[in-house]
Amino acid sequence: MRTVIFIWGTKGRVRTAGSGTFNCPNCRAPRQYEHKKAQRWFTLYFIPVFPMETLGESVTCSACKRSFVPAVLEYGPAHHRAAQIGDMRAANVPPVPKGRPRDPANPATWGKVSRNEECPCGSGARYKHCHGRYS
Repeated sequence: MRTVIFIWGTKGRVRTAGSGTFNCPNCRAPRQYEHKKAQRWFTLYFIPVFPMETLGESVTCSACKRSFVPAVLEYGPAHHRAAQIGDMRAANVPPVPKGRPRDPANPATWGKVSRNEECPCGSGARYKHCHGRYS
């Protein structure tokens, strides 16, 4: 009687599906990219036979080495300009307080205050070094 042994399993493989030029959101300039696709393969005697499922796709910038979703390939120079204008506007706008306003004289109106947040009493110190010390 002969015994037949089959060694089978799965293996993840990453392959390059394409390459070209795109507008990198991190570099904010046209850069070379690689479109990579990760798949799980069925293996027989440690040899990949056929793909079983796609695990994911990514686009990697060759300059900054950051990975993005494939939808970034539609990201154009107009988006860069809008993002820059949005960043400049956001830098000049003070943060909007959430919920009801905090009264510096009444700690009951402060609610939950993060340890590293500026103390609502108006001292300019962090909460953990001011009123958070007494909590």
